[in-house]
Amino acid sequence: MVSFDAAAAKRVRETCVGLNVRKFARALTNGSDEALAPTGLRLTQFSLLAHVRALGRMTIGDLTVAMDLDQTTVSRNVEVLRRAKLLSVERAGRRRMIGLTVAGQTALDHAYPVWASRQATLVANIGGEAGWSALRGDLARLTGGIEISANPVNGL
Repeated sequence: MVSFDAAAAKRVRETCVGLNVRKFARALTNGSDEALAPTGLRLTQFSLLAHVRALGRMTIGDLTVAMDLDQTTVSRNVEVLRRAKLLSVERAGRRRMIGLTVAGQTALDHAYPVWASRQATLVANIGGEAGWSALRGDLARLTGGIEISANPVNGL
């Protein structure tokens, strides 16, 4: 039996993919939230508004799928943005349809230059467009692999 000794603990601390990706994501989110703070939006809110702007009116379920987030997170953020009058939420039978309001478009107009500047800085730090493209590919490949292994099909 292999022992989880101090050397193994050090290896985990220094090389754990999950931990390092979470640290990167937290640093990226915190820095982006800080940059966007003068606009009154957080990165998650900006991204959600941008999805609605890009895709048009949709259900919360559709937005959940488009953003690849859990329904609770999306619903909570939609409600915050609805109260801020940046999104409209209307009943269509049993479904709730969300759409961008004029105030939501104005918020995107104000936040976009801040986001674009932050994005440019991040892309430059990742190695320019080529580095960012490679990282996006790696992340997509890894995410796909995790989804496959987490949801086995036909015993695989």
